[in-house]
Amino acid sequence: MKNIKALLGLLCFCLGIFSTSNAQNIVKIEYYIDTDPGFGVATDVPITAATPINNLNVSVPMTGLTDGFHQFFARAKDANGAWSMVANHQFLKTTFVITPAATIPNVVKAEYFIDTDPGFDGGVNIPLMPGTPITNLSATIDISVLTLGTHKVFIRIKDDLGAWSMVNTQTITIANNAMLVGTVPTGFCRNAAFNVPFIANGTFSAGNVFTAQLSNASGSFTSGVTTLGTLTSTTSGIISATIPNAIALGTGYKIRVIPSNPALTNVDEEAFSVLSVCPPPCGTIVILQSTADDYSTGTILKQANASTGVITATNKITGNANVTYKSGKSIILEPGFKVDSGTVFKTEFGGCN
Repeated sequence: MKNIKALLGLLCFCLGIFSTSNAQNIVKIEYYIDTDPGFGVATDVPITAATPINNLNVSVPMTGLTDGFHQFFARAKDANGAWSMVANHQFLKTTFVITPAATIPNVVKAEYFIDTDPGFDGGVNIPLMPGTPITNLSATIDISVLTLGTHKVFIRIKDDLGAWSMVNTQTITIANNAMLVGTVPTGFCRNAAFNVPFIANGTFSAGNVFTAQLSNASGSFTSGVTTLGTLTSTTSGIISATIPNAIALGTGYKIRVIPSNPALTNVDEEAFSVLSVCPPPCGTIVILQSTADDYSTGTILKQANASTGVITATNKITGNANVTYKSGKSIILEPGFKVDSGTVFKTEFGGCN
């Protein structure tokens, strides 16, 4: 398929007769490209006789012209048969050949290696269903043979033409001890106790203290960290946590649990919100009605059971409220339910247990 691009598509020019005191109507205009075929036999430009004729638009077809520079010429004739001087304009014609987009090949192989590249096809195979594209690739990586410390995991894929992708890299740290936060609320209110279960892997010394921490409002533990609760133990357990009244409401927080002996900071972190209203007890059926359940400010989380829960809502969300409904089975928004512009309202699968 050819697509023609020229510097000249429409040429505006002014042609007139020399006499201004006894001007005659212009009755004919013609143009030619490169070579003059003679007066009266060039390509005619339809006009209505008048004097003067200014800013005339002329569409010039490019078909048949070779690529390169060309000269465009135009002239006019008046009612007495006198021809004007010739107006000219140089232009460039260029032909672009557009080839069809290549068919995206299928992905047929994925592999990973750690720290040292064994060469193409020498990595550990990652099972996959061949296809294109692959948007999410999950791999179980054996770290049992790795030494303590930092390592790099590399992943690459190959298509059915034998071409390999760029390598994707992820840094991991292997340690004797590890901390995982268990199932905690995704958000909770201030000055009310809630549980933070945690899993402690490895060996911890006598007198070790596990501390549940809340990050600053930006999700960072480098400054502005708040202690929510502690537990003296050497094994997994549950910390009773409370958010102080001074903590600002928001959705950008994180929770983690760190030990003191040995001290670890590179641990699991879970997203968390500080709410103005505490989540209610986990129910199977949650009914939200106006005006008792109308929200106009703060970050609100309403949950029903994560597997069988149903939320039915006829309440109103106004102002600058940030509201999330989570339920395992269904969320029904019935007539009367209202969300104003400027609010944030989300529905999610999941819920409480």
